[in-house]
Amino acid sequence: MNHPINTMPLNRLEDTVRTAIVILTKKDESAVEAKLLEDAYARMPLNMTMTASTALLFGGLGWSIYPQWMVSVWVGSILINVVLCFGLWRVYTKASNTRIQFKSWQNWYVLQSLSAGAAWALGPCLMMPDATGAGQALLICIVLAVCGVAMITLAEQRAG
Repeated sequence: MNHPINTMPLNRLEDTVRTAIVILTKKDESAVEAKLLEDAYARMPLNMTMTASTALLFGGLGWSIYPQWMVSVWVGSILINVVLCFGLWRVYTKASNTRIQFKSWQNWYVLQSLSAGAAWALGPCLMMPDATGAGQALLICIVLAVCGVAMITLAEQRAG
């Protein structure tokens, strides 16, 4: 009895194997990407709790150094972003029990990350023109620290 693979020409067999490998690779890649996104959303509550705590800490440090209205706007924008992020996380967890649109949730995650970065950048943008010496150094350190944390947090999420 001849098996169908035994009767195939060699180049067609190679094409079939290559196609199967590509399909399996894409399937595995999709599963990995879905798991990475799931892990990213699972970390959100902890990340947002740390973000709120850090914003309040920096707000307390900057209260006596910078104009108070600027510090209030900065910390307020970060806390508003935290609340919105918790909302996004809540919607994601409710939807994760159903069939989810992977690309859409990935885009929402990136959008949330961009808005968090903008909220963190608002303070230094407001305060840098009036800051001098140590005040400028503190703002630069804050921006570098936030960039480092964002880079590490988003490193697992590959561009789609």
